[in-house]
Amino acid sequence: MFIHLYSKKEVLKLLRFIKENQNAKFIIGHLTGMDLFSESSVNLKNVYFDTSSSNRIQGSDIKTAIDAFGYDHIVFGTDTPYAGIEEQIDRIEQLNLSDHMKEHIYYLNARNILALG
Repeated sequence: MFIHLYSKKEVLKLLRFIKENQNAKFIIGHLTGMDLFSESSVNLKNVYFDTSSSNRIQGSDIKTAIDAFGYDHIVFGTDTPYAGIEEQIDRIEQLNLSDHMKEHIYYLNARNILALG
């Protein structure tokens, strides 16, 4: 399930839903609510965060998400046509991540979520 959240209230509602639906997989658009997710006591094994954004997300936000949730819970996104793919790739590349981590973020995590491989 891919979800766009717009408020703290929505994040809190979703956290309750996630707690009750541990077999579903959730991708949170634009890294929204990372602070609330990281402070939550809900098991987030089934929650992933999308890196896409036109201007709101910076590389430091992606690094914070990796540190908080692990690179295996970060999914590359472009937000095209609102943002160019080059800009989205540059945000990842500027983080000096290992090739292994980038490979997971760019495609292996999505492949695993979708059970394609």
